[in-house]
Amino acid sequence: MAIIIDRPNQGQNREREPRRVVSCADILAFATRDATFFSGIPYYIIPIGRRHGLSSRAVDVSGNLPTPNTSVKERWSKYSQKKNLRTLPWIRRLRLVSIGHVSAAKFRYGGIRRSKVTAKRKNVLYEAIRRMNVAPIGYQDMARDPMTAEIVRRLAFEPRIWKKSFTRAMVRLSRVDVITGNAGEIRKNCRLVN
Repeated sequence: MAIIIDRPNQGQNREREPRRVVSCADILAFATRDATFFSGIPYYIIPIGRRHGLSSRAVDVSGNLPTPNTSVKERWSKYSQKKNLRTLPWIRRLRLVSIGHVSAAKFRYGGIRRSKVTAKRKNVLYEAIRRMNVAPIGYQDMARDPMTAEIVRRLAFEPRIWKKSFTRAMVRLSRVDVITGNAGEIRKNCRLVN
């Protein structure tokens, strides 16, 4: 994935292509959207214009994402603090919404083609959660907690609702803690601060 993301910014024909116009963050958002589309999720429009912070440290991530053992109440609290996530129904705030839903989209040189092995149901994770057949404790808590049990049930049995919820959640997540305008930078190399 790093090669796919780094190359557009470095440009094969530097004299013909504008440099540092599209950020690595935007490229990653497009790659995520396209991967989900090729797995059978409806196409969705995402905002562009993201920039990168002037530092990039693993320690800055600690505390921003829940662990598998984070309770439903703690997840609610954590995501309620994030701008652009406050107005979503609670289940869509969970970053785990996307786990397990990208089926085998096959990538090849010269383009992308749909896999013949596309999952018929994209909501199998929620069905597994509902049946308590999922290892991470956090997922099982979602099926048991009165705050989320009904939502898990609906997402497990109504694929159309799951797809609509998923695409809305992805658009909202793409707007969380975004740097735009003149703040930050567009990196020359996606893995390094300029």
